[in-house]
Amino acid sequence: MAIQISGTTVVNDSRELQNIASLDSTTTSTISAASSPPTTYGAVGTYTGALLPRYNEYAGGDTIAASSLYNMTGDFSNQFERFSNNTTTSTTGLSGTWRCMAPIDTGNNFGYYGGTLWVRIS
Repeated sequence: MAIQISGTTVVNDSRELQNIASLDSTTTSTISAASSPPTTYGAVGTYTGALLPRYNEYAGGDTIAASSLYNMTGDFSNQFERFSNNTTTSTTGLSGTWRCMAPIDTGNNFGYYGGTLWVRIS
């Protein structure tokens, strides 16, 4: 479906720009950023697998400070099981705010952490 502004097609059915005389630097930067996903570890828009200690429950979409996330280290057979026996006490070393991408309930068993997927949002 083409996009038109004042009756002029600016994005055609093949999702190509047309009838655009020029783009300002802000628009150029926005398009470049959208087409180039981040690849630096811990950058906004990147994902990580991390743990939460017991007595924590997060729904998909909830947010958390990076200082509350723990590394997935230790003796894991399946890192994304509901509970994984783990002896880690080190935080991830990441910064910013992270969004939970899958629900997690770590329960209340001593020494158990729950792992899930997180995306950095700021």
